[in-house]
Amino acid sequence: MQNAGKELSEVKGELSIIISETILCYCMKDVIREFHEAVPGVQLKLRTMDCHSTRQQLIDGNADIGICYDEEENDNRLNIFSLGSCHMCLVGSSGLGARLGAHQIDFTKSNTTIPVSLITDEPSGIFRRKFERYVLSNKIIMDNTIELWSTETIKSMNASDLGVGYLPAFVVQNEIKNGTFIALKHKIPNENFRCIYACHKNKHISPQMQYFMNLLEKYVRTDKI
Repeated sequence: MQNAGKELSEVKGELSIIISETILCYCMKDVIREFHEAVPGVQLKLRTMDCHSTRQQLIDGNADIGICYDEEENDNRLNIFSLGSCHMCLVGSSGLGARLGAHQIDFTKSNTTIPVSLITDEPSGIFRRKFERYVLSNKIIMDNTIELWSTETIKSMNASDLGVGYLPAFVVQNEIKNGTFIALKHKIPNENFRCIYACHKNKHISPQMQYFMNLLEKYVRTDKI
């Protein structure tokens, strides 16, 4: 109520955002910069969480906006807005490919052993769960799982020939282009994830919320990444 009728630059308060780490690291620079320039009186609180936790925090009323991925899951408690589709990529280092050969890191075959580790995020991560379901259903045996909590660390470990990673294509496109990573073959079905932002259906849309959502539409549509 205290912000009613004010210019955007005069709005005060805070905005609580929960966001997937890959989106924060690779897609949000322009959103955050422009938001701070336009609404300097609003404190922006950013937290990273997995996609399931993001939804639950919104349902529980603990955040204003959540930005994450999903598999076309709807919930009548949330207003969900699509930002497009995110394509995935299974990658390993070029050194790993040269050392093992393409025949040993072929994820298209069932009932096989592949002598590499999966380098991935927390157990509840949406990408990890999809990849692990694929490996399990196709009876593919890997060495082990290296669990890390940072996309940049996962990429660094991949570049060090320690294993393979299953990541959004926009996260690894530069490394594939410059030859640091190679894209590995597989048959994971329905490889795209929807990129969304959401808020609780009963949540009042404040001026700062609306402006932030407008910036998401402007800068974070995945067909622009």
